[in-house]
Amino acid sequence: DTFWDKFRYEVKRINPNAYLVGEIWEALPKWVDEKHFDGIMNYPLRDYFIRFLTGKIVGETLNIKISDLLNLYSEDQFYGMFNLLGSHDTERIFTILNSDSQLVKLAYLMLFTFPGVPVIYYGDEVGVSGGKDPECRKSFPWDSQTKNIDIFIWIKKIIQFRKIFPTLSSGKFYLLQNSNRDDIFSFTRVKNEQQFIIIINRSTKFTSFELDISTLNFSYKKIINNLLGDESFTIE
Repeated sequence: DTFWDKFRYEVKRINPNAYLVGEIWEALPKWVDEKHFDGIMNYPLRDYFIRFLTGKIVGETLNIKISDLLNLYSEDQFYGMFNLLGSHDTERIFTILNSDSQLVKLAYLMLFTFPGVPVIYYGDEVGVSGGKDPECRKSFPWDSQTKNIDIFIWIKKIIQFRKIFPTLSSGKFYLLQNSNRDDIFSFTRVKNEQQFIIIINRSTKFTSFELDISTLNFSYKKIINNLLGDESFTIE
C-alpha cells in the first residue's frame, strides 16, 4: 500500500492525466482510490457478460450481478474501471463465443456502452482465435485475408458512436427491467436531455417484450430511433 501511494503521487505529479490500472482479478474496491489505482481490470464484469452471451445465466440474473457490482463500488470507481473482454491471460473472446461473430459484436456493443474504460486486446477486433495462454498470445494477423472484417467494421462503428455521443461514456447508468425474457438484457445511459437505451438480444430470433422505462424522462419525445438499424419505436 505504501509503495503504490508513493508511486501514484510521483506519476500524477508528472502527468495528472495518467491512468493507473491494477491487474487484479477480483472485485476489490480498496484498490481504486487516491492512494492506489484509477481502475482495476474488470474481470468480474467480463465473466458476467460471457456467461450471459453463452446462455449460462439469463438476463434477470445478469441484471442482479451487475447491480451487485454497482453496489460494491462508488460511481466514480465504477466509471474508472478497466473493462475488457480478453487479455494475455484469457481465452480469446472469439473462441469463447464459439466463433460466432454476431455474439462477439453484441459483446463489444455492451463493452462500449457500459460505464468504464473499454479496452480491446490486440487482434480481438479482427476475430483472432485462441485458447488459454500461450494460445491467446499469437501474433497479429497482418494478412488481411485472415481478418474478420465484419467484426472490425462493427467495432469502428461503436467506437465512433462513443466519441460522437459523450453520454455513452460519461452519462448516468441505469439498469432496465423487461417482461421476463431470458435472452434480453437492457440498460440506459442518460446525460442532460440525451438518453440511450441499449437492448441486447442474445438469441437468433426476433422477440417481443415490454420494457419498463417509467423511471426515465421521455415526455419530450414519443418516438425513438435505432442507431444500428432502420427501425423506429413509438413510446407508450
